[in-house]
Amino acid sequence: MELMNTREHKQIAFTYTEPFTWYEFIYDFAVLAQGQEIGIVLVTNGYVNPEPFKLLAPYIKAMNIDLKSSGDEFYHQYCQGSLAPVVRTIEAAFSMGIHVEVTNLIISNLNDSDEDITGVIRIVSEVSPDIPLHFSRYHPAWHCSEPPTPERTILKACEMAKHSLKYVYSGNLPTEVNDTCCPSCSKTVIRRKGSQVHSEFDIEGFCPQCKTMIYGRFG
Repeated sequence: MELMNTREHKQIAFTYTEPFTWYEFIYDFAVLAQGQEIGIVLVTNGYVNPEPFKLLAPYIKAMNIDLKSSGDEFYHQYCQGSLAPVVRTIEAAFSMGIHVEVTNLIISNLNDSDEDITGVIRIVSEVSPDIPLHFSRYHPAWHCSEPPTPERTILKACEMAKHSLKYVYSGNLPTEVNDTCCPSCSKTVIRRKGSQVHSEFDIEGFCPQCKTMIYGRFG
């Protein structure tokens, strides 16, 4: 906390190491951070019980939740878990006013069917069409030997999702679908290139052309 204040950082993201495996530390940090106006972001698999999540949620500004598949069988076979707790966390976080985004890593031959992708889109859109959905491309590593996901699969998934969701993005591609467009007039309001971000609206998040509110946390 002292280091963050010294460097004038106002946001911190807990990611890669699953945040909910060290819940107590993150809760204690989040309570302290709120007093110093530091925003907390969680990048998580969404696997958490309702009661501890309710305690932590008031201190969380944003979450990116991994939705690994729309099928319970995938969760049982590859994650030793189940789908329902993840969907419950997405629903709870959104209903509590946390900014929520969802990421689906598409893996060749495992969760890349039209049925599975359609299921992911349905789960997210039933919570809210405002929730941004990211389709990320898989690359083999460690014990994972499936071939890299074809770029066309990711781009097709993005096109499928645009019929139901307002904000759809791709990940791990040479040319990514990363700009944010107004869902009402299609004006590009955020341009992204690598780590560079250029926005064309004020901190309130209104489209400069048609004044539609863009979903997000921009302050």
